[in-house]
Amino acid sequence: MKQCKHPSSIMTFCDLRDKEVINIVDGRRLGCVIDIEFDIEFGKIHKLILPPQGKYFSFFSPRENLIVSWDCIERIGCDLILVRLIDCPCPPPPQHDCGI
Repeated sequence: MKQCKHPSSIMTFCDLRDKEVINIVDGRRLGCVIDIEFDIEFGKIHKLILPPQGKYFSFFSPRENLIVSWDCIERIGCDLILVRLIDCPCPPPPQHDCGI
């Protein structure tokens, strides 16, 4: 089992940015955090910003970034951030014929 860099409740943006975000509703990988939105008056994070879905991230991409509200976060682990997004605007995962 991998040891977390920060066993306490303190984490840097760089630590957050290295974690992959997974939607626990459908098991989809949503990507890694590219930015955050926070309230400077109260010092609270409001949203995680992920790259557009379906393509590699590009600063010049016309697609909208995926926004995850802080309230949707279920758990932040050593490697992953688990979120609960019921109406995820992500493209459906590719269908695989498993012969069933």
